[in-house]
Amino acid sequence: MVWVPPPRRNIKVRDHLPLREWVAPLREICARHALDARALAPFASGSDVVWCAGDVVIKLSTPAWSAQMESERRALAHAAGRLSVATPRLLCHGELAGWPYIVMSRVAGAPLADVWPGLDARDRRRLARELGALLRELHALGPCTPDDWPAFWSRCRTDLARRHAEPDAPPELVRAIEPFLAAQAELDGPERLFLHTEYLDQHVLVDDARGRWEPVAVIDFADTQTGPPWYDFAAPVEFVFRGERGLLRAFLGGYGVDPDGTDPERMLAWALAHRLGRLARMLEAVAPAAPRDLRALARLLYAVDA
Repeated sequence: MVWVPPPRRNIKVRDHLPLREWVAPLREICARHALDARALAPFASGSDVVWCAGDVVIKLSTPAWSAQMESERRALAHAAGRLSVATPRLLCHGELAGWPYIVMSRVAGAPLADVWPGLDARDRRRLARELGALLRELHALGPCTPDDWPAFWSRCRTDLARRHAEPDAPPELVRAIEPFLAAQAELDGPERLFLHTEYLDQHVLVDDARGRWEPVAVIDFADTQTGPPWYDFAAPVEFVFRGERGLLRAFLGGYGVDPDGTDPERMLAWALAHRLGRLARMLEAVAPAAPRDLRALARLLYAVDA
């Protein structure tokens, strides 16, 4: 058994060791499952230790994230063959000195993040609509995890001021978050859908084999959840659309929601309560605009005008 480091919190898993020192644990996983260790190569991004070995992907994580790894295994099995795009196929899994790992098939495509900056406005709107339609497909898969939404949502709503209090977040806007959410009607809903929760441009892969960039795969299901659909709308708005006019309208239309029936302030409230929501990142998304209050931020990020 090779040595792997003790878990440490508050850093990316891949940063527990220098890159070269992950080779030995990954070679052991390859030996266990008859994978080609000669083809080992790291992916450039991500929080976990994610390497390819030829046409398979190995994902190794800390024991502290065992629940997320179990969630990903469950979600991969649940989604397999049920979408119009590819998802990784679960091949095997195990533990290495207490560290959980997954071996899955490698899916084709480039991260949308690599392509998006070079697209013109017309292609961005088309892709925004296709992203909405694909998210509707994901939600339609139905739950694959126990329904712990009430407890999960309660944790999301707890201690928001501390979570959002970062150096780049204006203190007056941070202090306004709780009153802003309190002014909304209760955020929740009866729907219990399959939520990706991190439906952003690193996790949607695209390809231009048919002469235009189109979604071809969805990856990274470690944080799937069961709950209302609005929770999943924050990530594409914050990471991809970034206040660009017309994109949210196209996305909601693709999903099947009437854009004119949505409330920008309510959608911002969902984003602020999101487990990974960060006010500083939302403000960066709409820069150089500098909204003076949260209502103005809502109009910048969640406007549905064309």
